[in-house]
Amino acid sequence: MNFVGHAMVARWESDRAAYAFGAMLPDFEHMCGTRLDGVDDPEVAAGIACHHRVDAVFHSAPTFLSLSKRAREQLGARGLPRGSVLAVSHIGVELLIDGVLADDPAVVDGFVAAMGAGREREARLRWRAPEGPQRFARLLQRVGTPHAPRAYADPEAFADSVMAMLSRRPRLHPGAGGRAALVDWAITARPQIAAATSTLADELRAEL
Repeated sequence: MNFVGHAMVARWESDRAAYAFGAMLPDFEHMCGTRLDGVDDPEVAAGIACHHRVDAVFHSAPTFLSLSKRAREQLGARGLPRGSVLAVSHIGVELLIDGVLADDPAVVDGFVAAMGAGREREARLRWRAPEGPQRFARLLQRVGTPHAPRAYADPEAFADSVMAMLSRRPRLHPGAGGRAALVDWAITARPQIAAATSTLADELRAEL
């Protein structure tokens, strides 16, 4: 599950924006390219625990596994290398789910509130790398707007995001010609994922 989905699910358990922010924070660590040493805020820390609990359920949910299997078949048919197929069938499905969820104004409002709580708590995050606070501040500027989660609904923006994520992983990167295949797949996969999102949410609720 990607960060928008984590913010949504966290609000099933708590209406506290800081909790939802914590639920997104492990994804933000990966996006910053550095790790946290600790969090001096109990609500944020509880949200981090929520993230890991939800991920364990999400990654074994029948609907997610089915979507990933279909994605592997569709991406492979578009000629992507095996490493790319395996990577995109996981992270690509997660990003497209975020784009579907962002169609709901309530989800976007919850996300924006959570990002606001994150800005208020920047000083309570302890990063391992000295440049961690600066990287995180830049990330908040980049993804902390109402438009940010909706970008994954755009096949072109989706493909650019995936290409950037895999840019440092030569064995997983689709290559220069892979972007067009990603755009084409996103156009096909988004309505399929949209049709399955409600069922996926029901599966998560049943297990959490």
